[in-house]
Amino acid sequence: MSHEARYLSIVSGQSRGVASMLARTGLAILEPAYRGIVRTRNTLYNKHLKTAQDLGRFTVSVGNITTGGTGKTPVVQWLADQALARGARPAILLRGYRSRDGVSDEAELLKRPGVIVQANPDRIAAAKAVLSRDPGVDLFLLDDGFQHRRAKRDVDLVLIDATCPFGHGHVLPRGLLREPLASLGRADAILITRADAINDLSDIKRQIRTHAPNAPILCCRHVISGLVDANGVPLEASRTGLCLVLAGIGNPGAFAHTLGEMGVRVVDQWSPGDHHAYTDADVQKLIGWKNIDSILTTEKDWVKLRRLPGIEKMPNLCRTMLSIDFADGDADRLRQLTLDRLKK
Repeated sequence: MSHEARYLSIVSGQSRGVASMLARTGLAILEPAYRGIVRTRNTLYNKHLKTAQDLGRFTVSVGNITTGGTGKTPVVQWLADQALARGARPAILLRGYRSRDGVSDEAELLKRPGVIVQANPDRIAAAKAVLSRDPGVDLFLLDDGFQHRRAKRDVDLVLIDATCPFGHGHVLPRGLLREPLASLGRADAILITRADAINDLSDIKRQIRTHAPNAPILCCRHVISGLVDANGVPLEASRTGLCLVLAGIGNPGAFAHTLGEMGVRVVDQWSPGDHHAYTDADVQKLIGWKNIDSILTTEKDWVKLRRLPGIEKMPNLCRTMLSIDFADGDADRLRQLTLDRLKK
């Protein structure tokens, strides 16, 4: 079990025993300090003692209130594609988490023709760099921007994963909340992702309404639109044989479950942790994995693995193509809340 998986089992309460109980107690002692820091920072912005800086173009932030994977990447990709379809010139500004040799894997994943992708933890500097290079850009998409309050935004879209919506009820480090649930009151709209994984969303919506009574609530699901092999050739699920699911993402269980529903024969899983930076040792581990015919991984993991020597020696390395599918009418509602407000 990875350190991240162990941590998740502790904060979720799944891990029992004296050691886990003591760990939760220790994390709970640290929780008020983190909560106080976040509260102080938010108060400074809420009372305008700190001022957000205008990026110079219409700005849509796509963020979340918990750590881990809520599905921001496919939502940002969808917004960028929708913007391109209406003739806009979008640029994606992201933190560039765990860049390697100056290259952000997340930036590589988000690249597409007609879209500028700028990785920089300072989104103000990133926006200036984009506009100095291409002043024709008319839309900024902030990837993971909800907590980056220095950057002024026109629309704050917050994603909530239906399978773990509220971070086990605690802020970091005792839980997975990046800030208290009251912060949902800043959101202009809330998008529940992986909504198909829960039979009844009424309790989640009720809790959202407690903190964000007026924000529209939209729903979508993650859809694996297909599988491709190492050369990008489409592949049928039935041809992958016995599969190891490799997922260095925030919600690997949901990914494996979706593959199983597609007919993939999942016989083993390895979840090295969200944003895992793969090494040569990892490649050797995968080469030596026993009793599998294929390794199925995410696009996020693929862009990291493809640079490493030896991947051609792995069992059949395949990856998924991920997209999102909205509940009836919610795609139109999201366009109205975001891109329809962009000046033509």
